[in-house]
Amino acid sequence: MDWTLILNVISTMATVVSAIIAVRAKNESKKILKEIREERSRNLKSSGDVQIKNNGSNLGVISGINSGDILDVRK
Repeated sequence: MDWTLILNVISTMATVVSAIIAVRAKNESKKILKEIREERSRNLKSSGDVQIKNNGSNLGVISGINSGDILDVRK
């Protein structure tokens, strides 16, 4: 029995299996990237005026992200 031929066949099969796994991983990463891009595109954007009035004393911490303008219109 020729050991070179057997090792060559085993090596070829390992290469094919590795290539199949790599292609599946690439396709899965493309799906994940597509989901991330869709999630970003679902963020709502609107423009216009927002009136906020508050009377009283407020204590605490406000946290968040503001991507618009806040104007102090106190006169």
